Amino acid sequence: MTSWWNKNIETRLDDFITWTGESNQPSKTYCRQYIVDKQYKTLIDCGCGLATDYYAFKQEGHQIDYTGLDSCKYLVDLNKSKGIAMVEAELNAALPLPDNSYDCVYCREVLEHLPYYEKTIEEFVRIASKEIIIVFFIKPLNENEWEEEIKNRKNKIKKDLWDKQDTERRKRNKDRWVAWMEYRKTVRNPDPEPEPEPEISIEDMPDPEDKEDKEINYWPTEDLYHNKYDKKKLEAFIMSLPKVDKLSWVSVDDFGYVTVIEEEPLVNPFAESAPTEEAVEPMEPLTEVQEPVVVEEQEHPVAIKPTENLTNNKFILHIFLK
Repeated sequence: MTSWWNKNIETRLDDFITWTGESNQPSKTYCRQYIVDKQYKTLIDCGCGLATDYYAFKQEGHQIDYTGLDSCKYLVDLNKSKGIAMVEAELNAALPLPDNSYDCVYCREVLEHLPYYEKTIEEFVRIASKEIIIVFFIKPLNENEWEEEIKNRKNKIKKDLWDKQDTERRKRNKDRWVAWMEYRKTVRNPDPEPEPEPEISIEDMPDPEDKEDKEINYWPTEDLYHNKYDKKKLEAFIMSLPKVDKLSWVSVDDFGYVTVIEEEPLVNPFAESAPTEEAVEPMEPLTEVQEPVVVEEQEHPVAIKPTENLTNNKFILHIFLK
């Protein structure tokens, strides 16, 4: 992936800007405000691209020691020329940075492009001192949820296609009506009014598996260019790292809805933490079949849930360190 961008970034820069989006996207705004609220002083933006959040922090008046990291030499040199502290490095290898270098490691929409995440997350945990924030554009799901997710995405593509066809059909009917009215003005005994084409409801659409449906482009659901991660395996791996205290998920709809706490955070039973007033029973070592302990408190304020028809969600993983 890095070699491709190093070869093509200058000619595909407009595409890259479109894919990465503006700094005012709700998910980016959420992450920046969260970092400010947590009073983190140092931040490394891994896979920073054009470092849009660097400029947003400055425009919003937030004082934070920002460092960008990217594997594309063109982007690294471009950002350096703008006075941004940069590190050139691959994210699926050891990073040339000391332990606990930054309060917060921030990584946005990068892991789906990597062949594996284990080494990357291990390095994030090593160089961070307080928290890691990872933003996914493909939600990690449990294995049995992918079939339903793909079915829902296919149905949305079908609906969008049929909505487009319905709009075109209505336009054709309107054009026919106008032509008929013009005909009436010139002919004394016109033909009967043409009947409108029958409306077709979503229930009448063919099933995605039907032969008639084979022309529909389902590429967004079959996306072969990005990795889809198993949520339980991802969480289990993160929680196995001794430095990790707990983790939690938040989703933000980039079409303008507010955030929603997806679930209570998971706590690492092996992470060192301050003693509590209540006595805690000794725990058996965590195994693959055991579920991580769930804590009562939530790390974020509860917010209003977005509408059910989410359109452009980003899924944000907070990894808290001891």
